[in-house]
Amino acid sequence: MFRITQEPGYEPKVRDDLINIWVDLTAQSSIMVDRIVLKVKQRRPIPSFEWNSQMITKKHEFLDFIRPDWFNSGKYEAKLIAYTPEGHSKSEKFIIEVIV
Repeated sequence: MFRITQEPGYEPKVRDDLINIWVDLTAQSSIMVDRIVLKVKQRRPIPSFEWNSQMITKKHEFLDFIRPDWFNSGKYEAKLIAYTPEGHSKSEKFIIEVIV
């Protein structure tokens, strides 16, 4: 269901207070996606504050997540999780690099 692009211009970006990730969601048929969260290591998931519950078949956009205080310089392995009424779907793992 997920594809995370790490090509130039689409790689995850970390700004002062936001994490910005290009998301390509594709479902085999229309499905309700209630929320999307960013999961980094064993930390509490970070919800996308701008995602509204919606039916999707295809969706391509940047999603923003509030950057937590512990998200300091370094490379982090992460994945996105989409929650639906039927369960959830996880993206492949990807790298977010934080440069402060």
